[in-house]
Amino acid sequence: MLASIIGAIAPLCKQAMSGWQALSGPPTVLALCVWDGGWLVGSTQGLWRVTGDQAQQVNEALGAVAISAVAAGDRRWLIGAADGIAWSEDGGKTWTAAALETSAQVTQFALSPTFDADGLALAATMNRGVLRTRDGGRTWQACNVGIPDDEVTAIAIAPTVPTMALAATPSGWFFTEDFGRAWVQLGSTREASPIIGIALARNVQVFASEHDGLRYSHAMGRELFTRDAFIGGPISALALSPNGMLLAVATPSVVAVSRDFGEHWTRLRGKAPRGILTLAINDAGEVLCGTQRDGLWRYIAA
Repeated sequence: MLASIIGAIAPLCKQAMSGWQALSGPPTVLALCVWDGGWLVGSTQGLWRVTGDQAQQVNEALGAVAISAVAAGDRRWLIGAADGIAWSEDGGKTWTAAALETSAQVTQFALSPTFDADGLALAATMNRGVLRTRDGGRTWQACNVGIPDDEVTAIAIAPTVPTMALAATPSGWFFTEDFGRAWVQLGSTREASPIIGIALARNVQVFASEHDGLRYSHAMGRELFTRDAFIGGPISALALSPNGMLLAVATPSVVAVSRDFGEHWTRLRGKAPRGILTLAINDAGEVLCGTQRDGLWRYIAA
């Protein structure tokens, strides 16, 4: 009798638990990435790590630093801030400042799919355009031939060819096939309002417009098209899972996930947390979002 009762109510309990769960941690979250079964969190109160529903500060010495970009390979972590980049190879216990030609305000990293082997990565900045590294983040150089703007709003590296990448600026979006030696402009903000996120998924490129929803391309941004899906209007964040199979997108009121590269979207239950600035989605489809004032939120699926 007891077993049958438990069996009957278990699905109901599981359903009741689905939805958004607030996590302890910093109130203002600026950057997220997936790492080793958990998540790394860049915030106005330094670097944090989330495992399950627990958030812990990684290094107290970084607590006074606003971390605006985070990325992680299997061995090396990268963080970006208003005045540069640092790297760690011991899980964040110690950090080494990277060598930059000039001070740069870093907002986003894009790692090669084989970062631990080839050491290739790009960084988007607010004031120095695109930076690149060939040694795992130890040294960085500007690579902006063909890009007229100092501000880069989004950046992504191709999942199978690490020398190919896309970068977006207030003027439009740009393509390189030689790891930033030269960039070619493929689109402008006349076609889509400022691009705040780019995801290079399997056989499709997804552009998140700050005001005009999602646009897609099969030609690295040379031609854009829209899809008959509900994701329209302002987009606040876009994320791609590490295996490149899942997309997540946030609007002011909805977070949705796609398992077919944007052909269809599933809205996550409940109203989205307020003020989402950044998203991350892991290969299992678990979603973490960071907000402007309301901290970290994890979505628990039924």
